[in-house]
Amino acid sequence: MIEDHPFEDAVSRALLEAIRSPCRSKRGVALYRSFRSRSEILGFGSNGPPSGFACPGREHCQGKCGDLAVHAEVRALVHAAQSLFAVDLELVHVELDPDFGISDGPRIKPCSGPSCVGCSKQILDSGIVAGVWLYESIPAEFASDGVLVPRSGAWRRYGAVEFHQRTLEQRFPSVYPAHPRDLRGG
Repeated sequence: MIEDHPFEDAVSRALLEAIRSPCRSKRGVALYRSFRSRSEILGFGSNGPPSGFACPGREHCQGKCGDLAVHAEVRALVHAAQSLFAVDLELVHVELDPDFGISDGPRIKPCSGPSCVGCSKQILDSGIVAGVWLYESIPAEFASDGVLVPRSGAWRRYGAVEFHQRTLEQRFPSVYPAHPRDLRGG
């Protein structure tokens, strides 16, 4: 069937990845480069939940799989890129206050929430982002004289798993409870 082709190893790896996929579609990908009738596999992946999370079951994913699963193609690209980074990276996420124009100077406002599910799952699954920093609202406090003191925000660091869990809780509260230990593979 594929014997004597430079991509034979890549096809074999892609098949192995497809078999490993917990998803109904069972997709696997191998990223390779061809050199003098030989192939070198640079990255590979299967579709499934982001690293560190267990599949909540097909009944929960139906109709949401595009949001919840990491696609095999993206996972293969990220796997290839991981070899370029030997350090844990930190990501800083900001939102600008739309009421302040460029001439006033940019002003960071507290984030309206975590990233979209697609971004948070890729941040987690990349394996290269150790933490995500968000500028978040701080609830107002009462001063000692009883006056309510408004506060704007403060920086908070989330680990990659915690950041993705927070994103899922906000987007799919009925599927993902507010307890990461229930979802993380282990």
